[in-house]
Amino acid sequence: METIEDNVRYSCFTTDQGWDEYALILDARGETSIENACESIYIRYCQVLREYNLSPATQVFSRIHLSDIVQQKDVVKNSNLYAILCQGAVSMIEQAPLYAGVMSLHTYHVAPDNRKLRRILLNHDSRSWRNGALIDGDNYQLLWLANFDGRDSSDTYGQTENAFTALTTEIGLQAMSLRRNTMRTWIYVRDIDNHYMDMAKSRRAFFERIGLSDKTRYIASTGIEGNAKEASTLVSIDALSIGGLQEEQIVRMEAPDRMPPTIDYGVTFERGLRIRFGDRSHLYISGTASIDRWGHVMHAGDVKRQTEQTLANITALLAPHGAGFDNMLYLYVYVRDFDSRDVVRAVVEQYVPRHVPVLYLKGAVCRPAWLVEIEGEARIRDNSSFPDFH
Repeated sequence: METIEDNVRYSCFTTDQGWDEYALILDARGETSIENACESIYIRYCQVLREYNLSPATQVFSRIHLSDIVQQKDVVKNSNLYAILCQGAVSMIEQAPLYAGVMSLHTYHVAPDNRKLRRILLNHDSRSWRNGALIDGDNYQLLWLANFDGRDSSDTYGQTENAFTALTTEIGLQAMSLRRNTMRTWIYVRDIDNHYMDMAKSRRAFFERIGLSDKTRYIASTGIEGNAKEASTLVSIDALSIGGLQEEQIVRMEAPDRMPPTIDYGVTFERGLRIRFGDRSHLYISGTASIDRWGHVMHAGDVKRQTEQTLANITALLAPHGAGFDNMLYLYVYVRDFDSRDVVRAVVEQYVPRHVPVLYLKGAVCRPAWLVEIEGEARIRDNSSFPDFH
């Protein structure tokens, strides 16, 4: 893994057997207009693809973070950048980058060895918003779905139910199910201080109906403040499902001496999930905050200590699996108060090696007393009896 330059951060994971995986984070620092930001990131992105022998044909998933989605979305969708990104799944959300001007891009590629990536684009949405990409490998299928908003309801509970219903339908069309195959979700909630609990109640009821419980497993997830393209959209979901898995390949990541199961305080997601393949493991770290073993907020009002506690909690999730921050493919750091960003960044840089791409975003967490939340993905080599990742 390595860093190219300050406004292009890059990481790569490879093994001898499976697909090569790439995560890139590109910023538009110094650009004050969305038009210039799109073109600036587009130019840099094309340069990176050439330098690392990638192409739009290896594109799987992208997430565009904007400072004002209502004003910026149409410019983005008509840009050269979007034209290249939409060859994979594309999420677009308002979460202002803290160090990157009006826009940041996170993109994920997989590169088969001397083979063409088998990819099907999914867009059954007349509004051209919900979209996805199905990557069909020899052993597994990756299904990325983006911007599944909760339309056709005016309240948070109903929008959450509608969004999960739409996800379930699309996943089913690809011969998978949310219950068996969905590993990771990102749930964006407008005005989270007022709407999170209704989202969490609706999610819990939906999961109970489809058989997801603390006796089975939940899904690794982040529930964070983020605005979709319309002010009436209160809930929007991105999701990753993996076809071809055996249940034994899915391992719950827990740290009970530091954090309780989420069900103890009424929410339904895993702290993290490890997916074991023959040649590697994917470790999905859910949104993590400054919490103690009883579920209480720690260090209220102290953003520095909350960041330290959050990073220590993530360390505790990774350690039983032989992983650490060195193994992160990327990290997202959400900060409630813009003016706290430098304090948070200084702490993160003490824990996280420079080669790990980190994206700092403005986003309120699900409890008002939490000032920071961190999530990410790690990759480690594995040597299991399961099929390799390709």
